[in-house]
Amino acid sequence: MSTRAARTLIATVATSALALGSLVGCSSNGTTQAGSHPAQQNPLAALVADVTGSLRKAADSTDKVTSVGFTMTTTTSGVKASGSGAIAFQPLAMEVDLTTSATGATTIRVVNDTFYVKVPAAQRATLHGKTWLKMSPGKNSPFNSVNRQVQDINPVQQVKTLLASGKAVAVGQETIDGVPTVHYKVTTSVDTALSQVDPKDRNLVKGVYEHAGVTQITTEIWIDAQYRPHRAHVVTGSLSDTTIDYHNYNEPVKVDVPPASQTQDLDALLPGLGQ
Repeated sequence: MSTRAARTLIATVATSALALGSLVGCSSNGTTQAGSHPAQQNPLAALVADVTGSLRKAADSTDKVTSVGFTMTTTTSGVKASGSGAIAFQPLAMEVDLTTSATGATTIRVVNDTFYVKVPAAQRATLHGKTWLKMSPGKNSPFNSVNRQVQDINPVQQVKTLLASGKAVAVGQETIDGVPTVHYKVTTSVDTALSQVDPKDRNLVKGVYEHAGVTQITTEIWIDAQYRPHRAHVVTGSLSDTTIDYHNYNEPVKVDVPPASQTQDLDALLPGLGQ
């Protein structure tokens, strides 16, 4: 493989991973105690009156989510992307059609711990005509944290971000895709955000934030009367601005593993990429 072809291929995969990473955000470990829930006839009024208690109910509700559909738009490090897909959490299966301003349209699939990227037709000669690039865990690759990131698409993570801060406020009542919701918002420091990241990934995330000059992160979420999120919006300083809309909770999700005859292992194709 020529150096130029390798660079183009790496750019395609890295851009897809970058967009996926911005979609899912950081993992949350934070907890807080729920307040009392005032008795109100209007459930949205109750969500406004008791922010902490309502967010706790939302966390409890989304903890029971087995799958969810989503659409997203994001700008990360100047790269714009949009996509739609669905994810099941146990066992892990996800497919998302993604379009980026840098590399055009592609499809990403995640099955258990393995990440697949559909390579644009113009670049398939680099793969000897094969269609999919495969990245597996445990290999010397910059994409080893994809499995953890994909798990974080679960909307409970965004709810827990608001809970962990202890400073979330109810902005007001808004209708999202025809559904009445309450809009919550909080701005946290980088230190607070890092405290919610898995310790094994904390230094990596910290380095990304420092390189991008991120000093604070703003998280917004829109929750309906059944305590389910319908939208999340996360602004990570000047690094990324991402909006995710959630739909089709707990519906079946089927993701096929690409045929082996059409798949190229990235680690075998570009040995030493991780270095």
